[in-house]
Amino acid sequence: MAILKHIASKSSNYGAALEYLIFKHDELRKTPILDQNGNRIMRDEFYLDGLNCEPYSFDAACQQLNREYQKNKNKNEIKSHHYIVSFDPRDSTENCLTGKRAQELGLEYAKANFPGHQALVCTHMDGHNGSGNIHVHIVINSLRKLDVPQQPFMERPIDCKAGYKHHVTNEYLKHLQKSLMDLCQREFLHQVDLLSPSRTGVTEAEYWAQRRLDEKKREIEKEGFTPNPTKFQTQKQLIRDAVAAAREKAISYEDFQNILQDEYDIFVKGRPHTDLYDQNQAAARCGPAGECQGTGKSGLCAKGQNQQFAENG
Repeated sequence: MAILKHIASKSSNYGAALEYLIFKHDELRKTPILDQNGNRIMRDEFYLDGLNCEPYSFDAACQQLNREYQKNKNKNEIKSHHYIVSFDPRDSTENCLTGKRAQELGLEYAKANFPGHQALVCTHMDGHNGSGNIHVHIVINSLRKLDVPQQPFMERPIDCKAGYKHHVTNEYLKHLQKSLMDLCQREFLHQVDLLSPSRTGVTEAEYWAQRRLDEKKREIEKEGFTPNPTKFQTQKQLIRDAVAAAREKAISYEDFQNILQDEYDIFVKGRPHTDLYDQNQAAARCGPAGECQGTGKSGLCAKGQNQQFAENG
């Protein structure tokens, strides 16, 4: 299944994006990998193109445009947007997806959905976790360079005008997801419904926190010690697991509350949107329909009184 990820950046260092795309990086620590002489190592295989700029002068072109319109001068302004299209690992073996073809699709997607922006489009052949999935990075300057025709997905008249900023809303993100789904369907690639809400609600920060915990566990084991606890988890994941276990045992909402409190020191407050607090005050929120709401604190699910508990992904 292809998935779409969006990252907004306030960094004025546009060159860092290019360096990440072409040089190997330690994804866990977000640092470049160096050879024995201290030099950065070029990625084994990648495909790179620029839209409305030369790819290797992306940073200078963005800075020049910002100066021309006197935009992106403040520290708190979003300077760039990074979109990542990750294809299903099966697409390379079952559907003959190649890096070259993925790059062509990435360029098509970027031209259709980010018209008028300076952009880097770069395809990598392997995911950071060794999953083998081909994925396309699209990095755009938040400031639009060119006037473009008005498109149905543009919510404001200025969204097609040069000198105005990239405008990200929930409706626009839904458009991007649907656009990706349509692209994959046309190409006969694996795809799921991206418009359905996530059932786990794992945030980007929590994902990397868990990765760092896993790395710490491996380092301890390499030194010949057994880590305590043997299973490293973030606080939110501990709460998720407790909720899943309590849901299997509970026969009512009150029973669900009691199991969490007595066996896991987790206290349930409120209804129907249920806030859960463990003994260390890590919080998560449950929706009334038993689905993860994606609020930033979410990731847990429980239905209200006299309703069957929902499956927790």
